[in-house]
Amino acid sequence: MQIPSPNDAEGHQFQNASLMADLAGSRILTEDELDSTTLRNAIKDIIDNDLLMAAMSDRALQAAKPNAGAEIAERVVALVELASVNA
Repeated sequence: MQIPSPNDAEGHQFQNASLMADLAGSRILTEDELDSTTLRNAIKDIIDNDLLMAAMSDRALQAAKPNAGAEIAERVVALVELASVNA
């Protein structure tokens, strides 16, 4: 469930939430439609539907980048090393 803030610059949170919805099948609720009832209903719609939950799970696994943290760290280290060589 994605709940993007409407207060960010240029709607970046909504754009990111939309990307996750497209890639991984997550759901978006905007803050103006968000209350305890809409959140409960959105979650209930998912957990009460085994096929939907399985499809969302499959899409999330396909979109996952399990080594993303390590890859980012390697790139940061490489940039730091490059900067120190060029300093």
